[in-house]
Amino acid sequence: MSLFHSLQDVYYDAMHLQEALEAIPSKCDCWDAEAHLSGQCCCVSDEGTVGGAIAFRQGCLRHLEKLSKSLTALQEDSRGESGDTRLEEMDQKLLSRLSDVMALRRQLDAMVEEIEDRIEQFKVTCAHADLRRIKESSTHLQKLVKELNSLL
Repeated sequence: MSLFHSLQDVYYDAMHLQEALEAIPSKCDCWDAEAHLSGQCCCVSDEGTVGGAIAFRQGCLRHLEKLSKSLTALQEDSRGESGDTRLEEMDQKLLSRLSDVMALRRQLDAMVEEIEDRIEQFKVTCAHADLRRIKESSTHLQKLVKELNSLL
């Protein structure tokens, strides 16, 4: 896969994860974290925007997995392992921009780990405070998505 396509995948996967996190119902009355995070529980009443509804139907866990895979692919493609992209063949301005993208990729990696930790905590407790922390991740992820969009 080309570096450009890897960047596109990361962007869209991050955007879909952010929408899915936003669409999670704010209160968990079902006490079934898996069902709650995938939109299959009794707490689901209003799915919000059309994009959020589509993202939410697949569940944030699915989008989290997709984003994680896309970030790994981006890292591999940026090293030129796919054969399509060679960093040493790029001009300095493009390398500088790519460096910014890779720094953002590292932030997204850290964000994915943080969301995974928050989800695991919520699965254990089903506590509203843990759910709120998951939903707060959406705001930070949205900033990263906007920053990635500006770099692309």
